[in-house]
Amino acid sequence: MTVDTPTMPAVTASCPVCGREREGGRTDAVYCSDACRQAAYRARCESGPPVSDAVRAKAAEYLTAGRLTVVRVRGDHVVAECRGGASYHVERADGRWSCSCPARRTCAHIAATMLVVEDAASPT
Repeated sequence: MTVDTPTMPAVTASCPVCGREREGGRTDAVYCSDACRQAAYRARCESGPPVSDAVRAKAAEYLTAGRLTVVRVRGDHVVAECRGGASYHVERADGRWSCSCPARRTCAHIAATMLVVEDAASPT
């Protein structure tokens, strides 16, 4: 008795990083290689964490009220203090943002610091 095993149709899609067509492999794969997957991850990290419109608005309020003090910027390392309900320590080190506030996602303190650092880095 022979058992016929169903064959999966070839999946053809283009890689969003390099544009090459990828064939076969996992049906849920997005990238053609580990190198492209890593390149996409690094690009996401460089652009910073995602920020909602509400958080962006609160960050703008902090900036308008003068509640953010950038303490130090050395290359990619940024240290700032932001006064919201309390004073919070904001830092970017090794490409990652952190804040001492209890928020679990990107907070307005980080968003305000990102806005200042991006504005200072952009050419006038």
